Amino acid sequence: AKDKRGWTLNSAGYLLGPHAVDNHRSFNDKHGFTGKREIPPDEDIKAGNENLKTSIVDLFLIFSNLFTIELTDYLDAKLFLHFN
Repeated sequence: AKDKRGWTLNSAGYLLGPHAVDNHRSFNDKHGFTGKREIPPDEDIKAGNENLKTSIVDLFLIFSNLFTIELTDYLDAKLFLHFN
């Protein structure tokens, strides 16, 4: 069996609570180092929010259009049956 030694992010978070991990310097401070896959956080959030807004508006318009079509068909059928 392998001996487990030292602290990991998971063990520190579990034993000390989330505030201890969030305020610990080594977890937050990168000293200016940016990895290849990291992007500035502001750009990512703004782009994601715009995509989300567009998707929500599109879904709303599709839903309202389908609802209007179904309601119109339903009312047409009721009126047609009522007058015949």
